Amino acid sequence: MKSTRKFYWIFIFLCGLSLTKVYASAGKGDSLFFRGEFRDAALEYDRQFFMASDAFTGAKALLGKAECYKQMENFVAAKTCLTSITLSNIPDSLLAQIRYQLALNSYLAGDFGMAESEIILLEVIESPEIPASKILLLKSLTYNELNKYKQAHDAVLEYISNASVSEISRDSLRREVETLYRSKRLPHLKSPKRATILSIFLPGLGQTYAGYPGEGIISLSLNVAALGILVFGAVNAYYISGYVVGAGFLQNFYNGGQKRAAILANKHNYRVTREFNDSIHHFLMSIR
Repeated sequence: MKSTRKFYWIFIFLCGLSLTKVYASAGKGDSLFFRGEFRDAALEYDRQFFMASDAFTGAKALLGKAECYKQMENFVAAKTCLTSITLSNIPDSLLAQIRYQLALNSYLAGDFGMAESEIILLEVIESPEIPASKILLLKSLTYNELNKYKQAHDAVLEYISNASVSEISRDSLRREVETLYRSKRLPHLKSPKRATILSIFLPGLGQTYAGYPGEGIISLSLNVAALGILVFGAVNAYYISGYVVGAGFLQNFYNGGQKRAAILANKHNYRVTREFNDSIHHFLMSIR
């Protein structure tokens, strides 16, 4: 739910293309769409697709259907709809709109790799249908989510160069970008594999490496306690009960600690990248 809310304001900003430009021909689907009846509009666009006599008309109908899904925040369905469009024998102006919407919905659906691929294909098309600023904004956000910070830095600077701001503001924004992307501010990620190996070497060490020393202490204490039960049973001749209880607990705590260390490393990585990327999002959305 939190992720959906986070994407929603980005979605509103990125989707500012003129819908009347996308849907040039008036029809029942368009009327339903502009009345906000997106589910019924999607069904009508689907009917138009099956009735289409050529690739252009069919592509326009599926583009309209995808727009309905996007307005309903079903970005995965919108992406799936767009990928089903036959891209041969359609003009570059329509192709550019499809590529952009596919990149946008892939981004909003969390498929950042596909968003990057579609942006690369979109940049090859020579069409004025999609403003360069829209592409650069989406490109900047996508590279950040992929942790490709060098490419993101360059894309943000290019976005600022195309922004409608004064030269004084532009220079100020460029300085802020350099500050934001300083190496010390970039997320420092933890290796889940290394966290696991450290926990094998010493229980609790992997959790401490991942940035959770409290859990590391607890893990080490549990393993020591389980080992203590095992030793106590052996010393006091409770061989069977001491082994069953002590060894059972020790195995569970030891193996569980390794898995937990990897989970915590991933949790750390998500938190630091989310904080950094959100700061970039807010910066980009502040540029007008």
